[in-house]
Amino acid sequence: MKTILGLHGFSANKPRLLHDTGVSVIRDGKVLFAINEERLSRVKTDGAFPWRSLAQALERFPTERLDGVACPDGTPLWQLFEIFRWTERARRASGVFMGRYLLDSLVRTMDVRRVLPPALDHLPVRFLEHHLCHAASAALTSPWPSCTVVTIDGMGDYCVGGTVGVLDAGRLRILHRTNGFFSPGIFYMIVTDHLGFKPGRHEGKITGLAGFGDPSRAYPSMEKILWYLPGDLDFRGPPIARAINECSFVKGKKGALNYFKKEWADFTREEIAAAAQKRLVDVMLPFIRDAVALTGYRRLALAGGVFANVALNHRIAELPGINGVYVHPNMGDGGLATGAALWMEREMDGSTAPPNPYSNMYLGPDFCDAEIQLALAEAGLQYSQPADLVGDIAKALDEERIVGHFHGAMEYGPRALGNRSILASARDVTLNNRLNTRLRRTEFMPFAPIIQEEHAKDYLEGWDTSHQASRYMTITYRVTERCRREVPAVVHVDGTARPQVVSKADNERVWRILDAYRQRTGIPVLVNTSFNLHEEPIICSPGDAVRAFRQGAVDVLIIGNKWVEPVSGCSSEA
Repeated sequence: MKTILGLHGFSANKPRLLHDTGVSVIRDGKVLFAINEERLSRVKTDGAFPWRSLAQALERFPTERLDGVACPDGTPLWQLFEIFRWTERARRASGVFMGRYLLDSLVRTMDVRRVLPPALDHLPVRFLEHHLCHAASAALTSPWPSCTVVTIDGMGDYCVGGTVGVLDAGRLRILHRTNGFFSPGIFYMIVTDHLGFKPGRHEGKITGLAGFGDPSRAYPSMEKILWYLPGDLDFRGPPIARAINECSFVKGKKGALNYFKKEWADFTREEIAAAAQKRLVDVMLPFIRDAVALTGYRRLALAGGVFANVALNHRIAELPGINGVYVHPNMGDGGLATGAALWMEREMDGSTAPPNPYSNMYLGPDFCDAEIQLALAEAGLQYSQPADLVGDIAKALDEERIVGHFHGAMEYGPRALGNRSILASARDVTLNNRLNTRLRRTEFMPFAPIIQEEHAKDYLEGWDTSHQASRYMTITYRVTERCRREVPAVVHVDGTARPQVVSKADNERVWRILDAYRQRTGIPVLVNTSFNLHEEPIICSPGDAVRAFRQGAVDVLIIGNKWVEPVSGCSSEA
């Protein structure tokens, strides 16, 4: 039985950034601890070497208890060789010569070594292909011993857009790779940048905005940018390759976006978002069908940033013949450390054991009562400890108060799943505007429901207890008429919702809050949104929770077993 540290970060002695770095600790195929650097540095999607995350991991698992270190992304020299191969394939397929990109790659390869901290020097180290790590993160935590494994993101190892693989009786194999220079993920990043948002961070805003637009006017322009040839298991898109070559949306030079500015000059942002979302779906669905035909398995394990697109995941799940969809809950680069560690452990042991599904995603730091009391004392905040805390929370929610809930270990991944969440009543549709204003978020972004498992079928069309993706907010559902009537605040303009379906075994405290609220109102559904202000990472520590409370994020702060409210006559900090 091996204990492996997954470490996603470029090098301990170089300032080069990656994307959403962090660490994960694996033993016997089970994730024991996992965190991304952003939660500790408070820098959204922080790509710096994860010193803080590593310190947290080594505090719990000293180096003498580790058997190896697994690092996502190959070494620079290996990457350079692969870049030459894939740029030549792009030239043959599209006529676009990636000269500038190759030059950038040569300069980047001056960092020929990736160095780990001295404390890890004595351990075996593997540097693993980016998309292999994505694939392992999904396949080896999936509910099935055999399935089709698909990964798609912007680009991994600076050249590969995705993979098709198979988990067959516990053994993971990569069967096919796609060309990153025609990546659907890069296509979506370009749209994100064009509409004034931050590529690599705000793609979810495009998905939300798409619900407000008619795709038909701008769609012909999207067809010229990205397409898929059935049976090819790869994409085409010369405008994407040309944009990558000029690197404008990565480096801040806007020349490469001139083509898209001209193409989309006559359309509204809603039309562009809707057309881009439709094009993404229209190229991805036949790709998925071909992937399933290649492997023969109709259950899907998915990872990579493109599968953060919950509306796409919904459409994939609806494909005829698909018997199940599982999306790794930390599907973007934040999940790479986990995939790397899972793969290395199997490689060292030669194991073909069935995957080890997550029992929950509460894999981050926990804090004791003394730490909570210290944070409250330092902020000068008074608190009470109600005898019926859950009942009082339900009462506050029934009174339309907004509750910040900090409890237990922090969630791993991009979604707040109850332990670092803001909870609110979903009965009043005006809540969306009130919450968005309060949290300084974009007004068109929908809020998600958290639903008791026992009642999920009453609110979500087609939901079933086997739907693992619904436990982690990684897929949308069409909602029932009852849902529209009772909890309109969690229904997006397109008639869908992105739920967290929670059982008592998943999170007993949150389930009990829902149950107490149901007993008061007859409704087993609340709004669940991440506990943070806009452009900040989800809170991690008691100090983070106290800061957000004092900035006015919530009316009531529940932190551990303590109840905190603003002092009468005093306002929160601006």
